[in-house]
Amino acid sequence: MKQIPAVPVAGSWYRHVPAGAAPMPGHPAPDGRWQRGKQVAGLYLAEDPDTVWAEWYRALAEPTRWSWREEIAPAPHMHPR
Repeated sequence: MKQIPAVPVAGSWYRHVPAGAAPMPGHPAPDGRWQRGKQVAGLYLAEDPDTVWAEWYRALAEPTRWSWREEIAPAPHMHPR
């Protein structure tokens, strides 16, 4: 199995949610542009507010924008079962 190098992640990201909705997941799986929610679960974040608006405006009539700042250490190597 090919080894993939770990990459640390740090920065601020943004996300749109419908007006009045909670900022974290817990709603039905989204139907994204590249992946379907039933196939790949994920939390989709953008690097800047303009990208959030551009990517999600078509699907969210009354968006609310939230931001996160995180520092995530590389995950340890995972072995296949």
